[in-house]
Amino acid sequence: MTVSVNLNFFHYKDRLVNKKNFQAGNLALEKYISNNMSQFEEQNMSRNYVGIDSNDNFVSVLCLSASTIKSDEKISDNSYPLHIEKPTIKIGRLVVDKRYRGNGYGTNTLQKAISIFVEVSKRIGSIGLTVDAKLESVDFYKKFGFINFSSAD
Repeated sequence: MTVSVNLNFFHYKDRLVNKKNFQAGNLALEKYISNNMSQFEEQNMSRNYVGIDSNDNFVSVLCLSASTIKSDEKISDNSYPLHIEKPTIKIGRLVVDKRYRGNGYGTNTLQKAISIFVEVSKRIGSIGLTVDAKLESVDFYKKFGFINFSSAD
């Protein structure tokens, strides 16, 4: 899928943005962005990136962290031993400001997550990129080859 939009991504501490002006469309996400994002960074729990468009608008947020997954849950590849946790990189949050949705910015932000995953995986062990997707976002991730690991499948 080709995206005609292009965001520039910055580690959020390297770029001053008006976090209070970001409209996630969800109070919990807005609270995370305005309050908890800094705390998670300081506690080394995640790395957060902001997507800025060519007009210098704060368009998206991407939060990544280390995680694990058990291969006996859904991974059918026999090359992984069962019953041990395997390292992954997790998309904790991928949010596009509601004023900019439907323009390819979500795809652009996910592509950034995949790019970071590839680079990190060259330096440390990681078998995959995972996401805790909200129900309304599952189809978006499936378009990019993500597999639904929920017990509802």
